[in-house]
Amino acid sequence: MSNAPYTESDEYQKEIAAQYKQRIGVFDPADLAKALAKLGFGDVKADVLKTITPGNMNATYVTEGLVIKVSRGDKPNFLSNKIVSEKLSGKAAVVKVLAYDYFEKTPFEILVMERAPGNSLLEDIFELSQDELKNIFRQILQTINRMCEVEFESFGWLNLEGKQSFSTFAEFFTYEFKVNAEKVKSQKLCKPEDVKKVEEYFLKHVSVFDTSEKATIMHRDLSMGNFIHQGTKLTAIVDFDWSMKGPKCGNLQTLLGLIDNPAQYTEGSPYYPKYKGKNFYFLLPLLKEEMPDVFEDKNLLQKLNLVFISDGIKWIAENWSETWNQDMIKTILENELPENKEGLDQTYFGKVLAEIL
Repeated sequence: MSNAPYTESDEYQKEIAAQYKQRIGVFDPADLAKALAKLGFGDVKADVLKTITPGNMNATYVTEGLVIKVSRGDKPNFLSNKIVSEKLSGKAAVVKVLAYDYFEKTPFEILVMERAPGNSLLEDIFELSQDELKNIFRQILQTINRMCEVEFESFGWLNLEGKQSFSTFAEFFTYEFKVNAEKVKSQKLCKPEDVKKVEEYFLKHVSVFDTSEKATIMHRDLSMGNFIHQGTKLTAIVDFDWSMKGPKCGNLQTLLGLIDNPAQYTEGSPYYPKYKGKNFYFLLPLLKEEMPDVFEDKNLLQKLNLVFISDGIKWIAENWSETWNQDMIKTILENELPENKEGLDQTYFGKVLAEIL
């Protein structure tokens, strides 16, 4: 019997691919073309709209010069991209938004972006030498530093800017965690006593997020598919759909995931086989070089540990896979609830960062 994680099995990959197919909206290209015309893009015809949905959380279409995202969701999914574009486009290598509508001019939430020149790292990362990838990754980190110069007066989801805000990140983080933990309990996705243990630990330690921390842009999905490059030049970081107003250290979470286990960002897609079992550990030292202020935080591991726990509970609440749910709660209970500060070294992020901390 194999001891490999369930996430590495063919069964899991098929399960996630089926979930994507079920969850991602399908839109009539003719209807999209009409909506685009109302936003000033009348030259975009239905037959040129190409969908690129595998591995994406939202329906995404491309033309030669545009990227279009569309949703019928009950809350904004894409406003965050517009906010980032307004604050940083032209100043940093980030997405450039050309139009945004939330059920006002069109029957959709629709985001129209300029298509950045080049390819995503998802496509050709293994064609690059280590030095070439280091060059691009350093530019990514420098762009993140520019993103983190943007400050907000409150914490929360960028998509809910103006509708929901919190005075501290700990307050926002606690609210989100409780919402997801309640979903897990109400849907009986895990044993109640297991969720209770995780809740007790999280609520005991969440105050580690200092009340003096400033709210800045946390991208929340800094993975290969969201980095566009032309040769060794970064041309854009894209897909700010999941962005939060939070502390700078929150940007480490997916960057470390990319370095340690990039395959997790390709699950359920045709890209998974070539990423399975790969890592980019040679990029780790660049994090400390380009973000020294983050690594000076004596509470960094505790913060990353809480981010891991919160994300785990959120994904269980999303209920993508019953077997994965059980694997994740087991991982949290066994590895992510250390009894003392020294035990943080044995948590997921503690192990990943062991070589540079």
